[in-house]
Amino acid sequence: MEANKTFQSEIANLSAQGIISATENIAFEKKKSAELELLKQRELELQAKRELVTSAVTTYAGYIQGGESGANALASTITDISVLKSFINTLDFF
Repeated sequence: MEANKTFQSEIANLSAQGIISATENIAFEKKKSAELELLKQRELELQAKRELVTSAVTTYAGYIQGGESGANALASTITDISVLKSFINTLDFF
C-alpha cells in the first residue's frame, strides 16, 4: 500500500511537469488501490475461515482423544465453535 501511495505521488509530480495527465492516472491508481484493498480483505476473511476449520478439527480431535464418542465429540465441537463465532462477532475489529 505504501508503494502505491509513493507511485501516486510520483504521478502527481510528473503531471506537474506536463508529462502525463494527473487526473486520469491518479483516478486509475486510486481505483487500483481500492481493488487491492478489497482483495486483501477477502484474503483475510478466507484466512479466518481456514483458521476456524483448523480450530474445529483440533477441538474435535481433542474430544476424541479425551474419550468422547464420535457423536458427542462432534456435538461438543459444534457447540464450542458456535460459541466462539458468536463471541468473535461481538468484537468490533472483525
